[in-house]
This record gives sequence, structure tokens and C-alpha cells, in this order.
Amino acid sequence: MQMRLIITFFLGICLTLGQFPVLLAAEILGSCAEKSQSQSQSQSQSQYQHQFPVSKDDPLEISTSLPVRVLRQNAELFLAPTGAGQSGRLDFDTILEPNRLPPKASSSTRIQVKRSTEQRPIGWIERRDLLCQQRPLKQGRLERRAFIRTQPASQSAEAQVQAYGDPARRACPQRGCSPLTRFQHAFVFAEDRNTGSFLLARHYLLGDPFPLVGWVKGKETIEWNSRFALRPKDDRETVYLYPTEQDAIDRTNGYPTVGNNDGRWYRYPLHVPILQKFQEQGVPLFRVSAPTPGVLVSDARIGESASEFGAIEALNRLNRLKNMDILFLLDGSNSMSPFIEQAKQAAKEIAERLVRNLEHRGNRYRFGFRVYRDTYADNLPRLDCENGVCEGRAMPSQCEVSSQEGELREFLQAMEPIRATTNDRKNGDKDFEEKLFAGVRQALTDLKGCEGHLKVLIILGDHGDRADRIPQALREEIHRWRVPPWAYILQMVKNPSLSGRGDYEHAYQAFSDQGRELIKLMVPEQYEGHRIDRDALFISASQNDAKKRIVDHIDRYTSSRDIEALKSALQGGQALKSFLDARMQQGDMPILFWERVGRNLCPDKNRSCLTAVNHQVTDGYIRDNAGWEKEVWLREEALSGDKGLTKLLGAIVSRTASNPAKLRESLKRALAKSIEEFTGGEPPFTSSGEELDEFIRRATDLPLRDDPMFFQYSGRNLDTIDRCEIRHLLGYLSIRKEILASIENHPSDRPDYRIVNRRPACPLGPKGQNIPTLEFHPRTRQPLCKDNKHCSYYRTTGVGKGYWLPEDLLP
Repeated sequence: MQMRLIITFFLGICLTLGQFPVLLAAEILGSCAEKSQSQSQSQSQSQYQHQFPVSKDDPLEISTSLPVRVLRQNAELFLAPTGAGQSGRLDFDTILEPNRLPPKASSSTRIQVKRSTEQRPIGWIERRDLLCQQRPLKQGRLERRAFIRTQPASQSAEAQVQAYGDPARRACPQRGCSPLTRFQHAFVFAEDRNTGSFLLARHYLLGDPFPLVGWVKGKETIEWNSRFALRPKDDRETVYLYPTEQDAIDRTNGYPTVGNNDGRWYRYPLHVPILQKFQEQGVPLFRVSAPTPGVLVSDARIGESASEFGAIEALNRLNRLKNMDILFLLDGSNSMSPFIEQAKQAAKEIAERLVRNLEHRGNRYRFGFRVYRDTYADNLPRLDCENGVCEGRAMPSQCEVSSQEGELREFLQAMEPIRATTNDRKNGDKDFEEKLFAGVRQALTDLKGCEGHLKVLIILGDHGDRADRIPQALREEIHRWRVPPWAYILQMVKNPSLSGRGDYEHAYQAFSDQGRELIKLMVPEQYEGHRIDRDALFISASQNDAKKRIVDHIDRYTSSRDIEALKSALQGGQALKSFLDARMQQGDMPILFWERVGRNLCPDKNRSCLTAVNHQVTDGYIRDNAGWEKEVWLREEALSGDKGLTKLLGAIVSRTASNPAKLRESLKRALAKSIEEFTGGEPPFTSSGEELDEFIRRATDLPLRDDPMFFQYSGRNLDTIDRCEIRHLLGYLSIRKEILASIENHPSDRPDYRIVNRRPACPLGPKGQNIPTLEFHPRTRQPLCKDNKHCSYYRTTGVGKGYWLPEDLLP
């Protein structure tokens, strides 16, 4: 009876409200459904933290170029803004464009979406299933970052940390769940408060083609919400990390860790992150996150394993694979007259589609062409031919393309004058065969250079070479390539005015036979037991979709999104072979693509490519002042950008010095104005009554040293500061700025500066006495490592580019 009354009461409430309640998933921070602080009672966009910009003409039409991503594997795609009718399900991390909001009168929490490559919408999806974050979540002013608390390699597979495709950590995306075993940090882009899961990504700015890593349990991570880390001091051969607080206090059971006396830590992208600084039993300690010994052990010390070096080298090579060199080899003889413009148009469309496809925005393409005819062309004055090989455009001398549109424009302009020759018979051409093999040999020469780029040769013609077989010299040339270019052969349709002639038909068949033989030389029959479809690389122009097929093939071979997915897997510790095996089993990309990737990244099939990098990552303890140097990570723009630290110090010094007659007032105004610009309009600290270091910590993400030196002043201090102390401060800031500028300009060199025992003759206040006198010698800087040019303060890590700077360099 009591239960019946409860149900009746519940139904009454539902009827009163006009609808039954919908049981929604708990709010996900970072999703498009995240609630704003002040919620409206109406079902409108205003109740959401993320509000899409809309068209002026249509308030329901979303107007933005920023994409959204699917947060949950098999997320439902609906036919309409309301109702249960579904049109399908979506894979985790699918990138979509928001298209339209639901009618305001409805209570719908869905938005209409479409794919970036299509004009028509594909359906409606719940806001809670979409990621609207383009940058990481923040804690205060700092972006949230975390390390995976990985298990030892000896643990069972169930104990290993996996990245899933949904917050409940039950479903894997189509690409599979990613094992995470490597000491790498990632950014937190979303948090499900219901399941305690974090959504991780490797890149700070989540643009296409960078993939999401996946969902992990929050308890399986170690959050690093500061910018400080440790590395061994330059004069130490060995330093120690301790498993417990008491071990660190007692100096027992310490893990010997390789020092920095040879400069090796200046080559590492990651140092030892500081999670907490505290005192225990009077001993100052750091709690840190680090891989434990037994993983990176070398000569009884934490060092680098073969698999670790293999992964780092693979990542370096992988970045180069996002560059593709494409050379078109065209038959320019008389028989091609009806088709030469078609061949040029095919080359133009292939190049334009690759450059302008948004899915390939992370790639860089270089283009070239070469025209071949026969030896008769050597005598034609308007052509520059030798042995039948004629005009062309070799690859640009620069491996890095500065302007992709500029490269495309120069390529198309160079191709425009190509014309087929006429009256070949009168000019001495006695047959239909051409110098195909000589053209291929020159094309291989044109494609050389910039090792590590993917190389593609596209041959467009109709007739084969006079030689029946591929010359031995050309075979040897192809075999000398560690990873030969892959070849597409596009044979033009038969010339109707010549079709049926025996010598013409023989030359036409020779092109087909020789082209297929060239493909066999350049492309293996199989890779790791998986068959490569070499027949797909020979395409006849008689097929209605011939041009589209070759464009689609190359389009699939230049997937920067797949390259980034592999990069993310390697950063997570997965073995290259394991990743390639899984993706080839899925069959979502041609085997030839993975064959080229595998051969470029792991040419000798060494063990490091076959072995996962297994780090057991946990937290440990380090004694302060025990051979470790405290450092700070500064993103590139935070040091050298328009609002970087160097510019801030320079602005304070120049503005203060501009009015020497009123130094005190000038310094106060310079500080207020410069920091206001630095913070983007935050009210000046002089009006808040805060100490300057308190203000900086609250209003900016600028890291401060433990003893903030210059930033120790408050507005009240500046009202009474002596002119002499101001000059001392300006000298200090000026030298600090010069030191930082030196590191920007010469990141592989250690600046030559020192603290000298010299003070101004005038008395200094208590804070001024904390400011040292610096001496800087810009011309006597020394290299960080004598034997390694890769040593640098500046590092490219999995989460961006920046500087590892000793804390002492901060002002």
C-alpha cells in the first residue's frame, strides 16, 4: 500500500510538470552539455557552459569553424531533435561539425551535426556525447595534466591501464583500446564525475588530426598541476630517488639514478615532475612522479632501455612521415596529344585535393614532374631533352614547405607549358615505343633527398619502352632505395585513330606489362603476412572512375590522422609491431600504407620496434638540495611570445627608465601597465593590496620561484622604495631579460652569468637586500653538451614545444 502511494505521488509530480523525467548521465566537464553557473529554467542554449555562435539571419544555425568530437563509443545518432528514431551510431573520437540547434520550443538537448567532408547533415546527437573543449580543462590558471600510474610489465593484462572509448570504460573504439605503459604525460580534456574517469589527449590544442587517447580511471593517473620538475645537477654522476618518505629521510633504499654529468638530461623531453613540496621531520622533501627502476635499468641505474630509444627514434621518424613527395612522370609524345591535357588535369586535381583537404592539414606535400618522350626529342630545339628525357620540375631544395599553397601554385604554373610533340615521325621517331625506363630512372633521381618522407611516383602514359625487360641498371637503382617510392600507373585510353595497328597495339601492351613489372619491383607482395593489393596500383583511364580512384588511393595513403594515432600509441608505450598488426587486421587502411610506415620507422626490424616500452609509473620522494636541480616548464609562447616573460621584463625596464626624474612613480605605472597587458586586462595589483607574487599566482599562469625576488613587492612597498633600490632592481631585471633572450637565441648553450658580492653604496630595504647583483657575459656562453648537438633547453615533447629552465633563471 505504501509503495503504491509513493508511485502515485511520483506520477502526480510527473503529470504536474507535463512530462516524465529523463534520466540523464551525470554531467561531464568539458562536454557540450556542461551546465553553466547560472542556469535558466527554460530549455535554451543559455543554460550551457558552451554556447555555439549562431547566424545573424537564423538563430538556430550554428556558425563556427570549430569541430566537436564524439565522447562515447556507439553514441546514438538520431533522425530528429526529439523522438527515439535513430539513424545509426558513431565511433568514439569521430570529428564532426555542429550544424544546427533544436527549436527553442522543444526541450531537446541535441544538436544537428555533419561530417567535414559532406554538406548534408547526418543527424542529431545528444550534447552530453560531444566534446566541446578545444583546450584542456583548467585548475585555476593551469591546464590539467596527468601521468598514467602504470603497472609493472609482469602484471597480467587485466592489471594494465587501458584507454577506453567511453567514460564507463567498457567499450573500445574501432581502432581498439590503447594500452598505456610509458612515462608520458597527457592533458585532461573531460572528466566524468559519475564514473571518476578522465578523457586524455596528448596535444594542448586539440585540432584535427590529433586524436584523443581515451578514457581512463582517474585513480589510475597522477595529476601534475604545476610546471615544476627536477633533473640531476650537471656535476652529478648519480643521484637518488626514494620509494617512501621515511626512506628519503633516512637515506635508505634509494634508487641510484643516472646523473647529468654528461648532459644527457638536456636531450630528454621529460624531467621528473614535482607533485608536492613539504617538510617531514624537519627534512624538506619533494613528492615526484617517475618510472621506477627495473624498467629503465642500465648498469644498475635508471637509464634508457633499447625499447625506449626505439620508441623515441620511431617518433622522430614518424614526424617526417607527415611529409609526402609526389612526382608525376608524363609521356609527352605525339600519341598522347588527345590526352595530355587530361593527364595534366589529373595531376592538378590530385595535388589540389591533397593540399586543400582539411583532414590532411597536418601534412606537407612537395610536388614535381618529369616528361619523357623518345630520343628524337633530343634534336628538337624548343625542348631540353637528353636520351628522350625532357622538361621537368624536381623536388624543391627545402625539405620543409613553408607555404603549402605557394608550393602548389608554383607546381601548377611549371606544368602549364607542357605540350605533346607533333609530327614525331617526321622528326625521326620510327616506332611507338618511348623512353619509359629512362624517364623512371630520372624520376627516381628527382625524388631523392629528404630521407624519411613518403615518396610517390605517378606515371601517366600509353606506350611502353623499346626494351622488353627492365634494364639491370634501373633494377639496381630501385634496390638501392631503403624504402622505394610506391608507383601508380595510369594508362591512357587507346588513341582511336591508331587503335588496331599492330605496332601501336604492341607498344600499348608493353606499357601495361612494363608498368606492372615496375610496381612489383617497388611494392612487395605482402607485409607481415598480409597481402598487398598491387593490382590496385595499375589503373586504366578507360575506367569511368579512373581519376577518382587514383585520387582516393593517394588520399587514403596520406592520413595524418592515422599517423597521429600511431604517434599517440607509441607515446603511450605500445610496440610498433603490435599497433601495425592490430590496424592491418582491421583493414581500415591499405596494407601498403602500413608497410611504408613500418619500413620507414623500423627498417631493420630491431627488437626495440617489437617491444613495448613498459614503465611502472608511481610516485616517489627526493630530498631537497640532494643533487637535484629544480626546473620550470615554459611553453614556447610563455617565454618568447608577444605576452612572454622576456617581453614583460623588457617592457617594465624600458617604461620605468623612460622617466628617470620620477623613478618611483614610473616603476609603479610600468608594473601596472605591463602586467595589465600581460594578463589581458586584469585590474592592477596596485589597487588590490596584494603582494605582487600573490597577484601573479592568482591572475596569471606565470610560474614563480620559491623566493620570488622581484615579484616580492606590493603596492605599499613601491610607495616608499628608495630611488637607489629602484636602480638596483632595474639592473637586476635587465640582466635577467638578457639571460632569457640568450636562451631563446642560443638554446643549446649555457649562459655565462654569476652572482657577485657587490651591492649598491646606498642602503637597501629588507626586500632589496634579497635582490642579488648579477654579472652576465653574453659572448662566453658554453654548449650544454660537448659531444651532442641535440642537447638543449628547448624541447619538443608529446604535449608541445617549450623550455626546461632552471628555477634560478626566473626573476
